[in-house]
Amino acid sequence: SALARAGLPDVSFRLARLSPSCVVVEDVRLGDPVSPLLAVERAEVRYSLADALGGHIDRVRISGVETPFVWRSSGVCSPLLERLATVVSNAAAGSRGVAVARPRTPAGLPVGEVSLYDVRVPLRAADGRELDRLCVDVVAVAEPDTLGGKDRSAGRLRVLANAKDSLGLEARLAGALTPQSGSWSASAEAKVRRVDDWVAPLRAAAPEWLARLPVLPTNCSAAVRGTASGSGWTRVGPFEGTFELGRNSGVVWGSRGESVGLRTFRVGAPGTRAEGRGRPGARAVR
Repeated sequence: SALARAGLPDVSFRLARLSPSCVVVEDVRLGDPVSPLLAVERAEVRYSLADALGGHIDRVRISGVETPFVWRSSGVCSPLLERLATVVSNAAAGSRGVAVARPRTPAGLPVGEVSLYDVRVPLRAADGRELDRLCVDVVAVAEPDTLGGKDRSAGRLRVLANAKDSLGLEARLAGALTPQSGSWSASAEAKVRRVDDWVAPLRAAAPEWLARLPVLPTNCSAAVRGTASGSGWTRVGPFEGTFELGRNSGVVWGSRGESVGLRTFRVGAPGTRAEGRGRPGARAVR
């Protein structure tokens, strides 16, 4: 089959619907059916025939995705990405010396909406134990500038992502991008309910990595917040970032095992690139 020739003989799926305006694929599996590298419950593509022929798709929605990550001695890795890297490398080696026609790139934003719901990323130890499980939802929506949405040559892309894990992490990202000008803005926030709940599985799975950390917060919550904007893709405008520990936090010095209590701790870095990458400031009360 074409998938086998592409280096993916262990892909399976079920075509649930096929019509002139919609394609639905369900039960996608890559790898071992019992413990796949990638599993997708449902993928839906919506389009009009005229737009599809012009290189534009109305909506892509994917739900029920699961792909594991593994904590090894060398760090965190994705078996799925490792597999895809091998497939791409083999394909590149097989196409050397063969001229490949570049597909025509449609003007503007080719997809009106891309949504990923219920994305599950289990983090496992090398022996297969599950250390954590991250759940993510991502929505990216193209907003054409013209009324009625017919002109896709200009527009703005809005992105919203939410994530949480089984150990008390909650994170949120919101951003906007205008491809024509390269202007962008983003705001992000992440909170950890209890740092100790994060440390416990790391201590069991990678004690040598944890021992290299000079300082480790303990008996506390933590929060990171930041906003930034820019233009021309690479020109960074005003930005602001803060890191804050919950009240009455503790800090352990990794090499000596000594602890210090902090009533409050906050580090901030507001500024602009023109000001020298920000003006860091910190406040700690023992």
